[in-house]
Amino acid sequence: ASTQHPGRMGLWGRDGGTAEPWGGLATADPAPQAPRLAEMKVLAAALLLLCACRLQAALVRREVLAEEATPPAEDDFFTRHFQSFSDFMTKDLAQKLQVEEAYLDRANKQLTPLAQELRSNVLGLFSSLLELGKGEGQP
Repeated sequence: ASTQHPGRMGLWGRDGGTAEPWGGLATADPAPQAPRLAEMKVLAAALLLLCACRLQAALVRREVLAEEATPPAEDDFFTRHFQSFSDFMTKDLAQKLQVEEAYLDRANKQLTPLAQELRSNVLGLFSSLLELGKGEGQP
């Protein structure tokens, strides 16, 4: 494929190189260019086909994304939120209230004796203050 032609001017100068870098494209003979031209056409057609397929794939992907991005109907919106609200009211809220009631019952059982003792101590304090005030009033 790489032959030297005497007296021919190549990329490397007149008879200056041992191999032609472009593989015979610069020759004056039209016959060696015909296979290269056909190869170039096939390559250009393959690139064009590849670009067209890529553009078609991008268009299909954009259409799929547009279909997925469509907002749900208003009925679906309200139905979903009503369903989540009713689930919260029936299940979650009932469980939270049961836990809170158990906590309050436990706290009530623990604090009732303390409250009664505090009440008796406060009553005793006021009684002693009243007695002390009555004692000062008498000479």
